[in-house]
Amino acid sequence: MGALTAVGVLVSGCGMKLKKDPVFYTDPCEQEPGPGVEWAKCSLKGADLAGANLKGALIHNVDLRDADLTDANLRGADIANVYADDAILFGADLRDASINGGTIQKAKFCGTQMPAGNTADGDC
Repeated sequence: MGALTAVGVLVSGCGMKLKKDPVFYTDPCEQEPGPGVEWAKCSLKGADLAGANLKGALIHNVDLRDADLTDANLRGADIANVYADDAILFGADLRDASINGGTIQKAKFCGTQMPAGNTADGDC
């Protein structure tokens, strides 16, 4: 048994799961941006969503890497397993949003209203 296989058996025997690499979907999200939009298992990589009203949107398993969400309204959105590395979130409103899983490494924040109501200004 190889070392990696042995580790996998040991970890699964303890009831733990190995972290998987993210899955990036390549099919474009077909629904137009708007309040309550439902995007799942699709890509908006590099999309221009500046000023979009996505209030109450359901956004699951979506690739938002390099997307521009400047001044986007994501208030109350249900966001899960979204990959938004290098996305621009200047002035975005994420208050009351539910965010679970995914990554936002290297995303840009300035005047961004976060889910708890605080403001993120790390890139001003």
